[in-house]
Amino acid sequence: MSLDPGQSVIARVLIDNELQWMLAEIIEYIAASDQYVIMDLIPDDTSKQQTISASIIKKYPQNLKTIQPGQRLLSIWHDGTSWMSVLYPCQAIEAYQQGDNDENLVLKVRFDGVPQIQYVNASWVVCVD
Repeated sequence: MSLDPGQSVIARVLIDNELQWMLAEIIEYIAASDQYVIMDLIPDDTSKQQTISASIIKKYPQNLKTIQPGQRLLSIWHDGTSWMSVLYPCQAIEAYQQGDNDENLVLKVRFDGVPQIQYVNASWVVCVD
């Protein structure tokens, strides 16, 4: 898989001593070690560049066209004040088109540990299984 600087990806990185999927941007590719230098796509004061193996990076967005009820996904999360770059696990409940645009797929999801139903644009979710 060839990824260019500036391209958005998801990467499995260590956050708070736990491996998590995060939105990131490719900074550069190091061919000699098959690694990428990445940066948090939604940076904050603690963001820093990381060098990680190409094997734990996936393209983003994935532009999923079909999503089945019950399917396990990861999605960006809004904490009430801003979007987070860490992807959180959720389960698809229903998918439907919004408006006349076939590309505008909306998902009804339930995030793990959150009883309320949330609505997210399908372009914000990824399947990592």
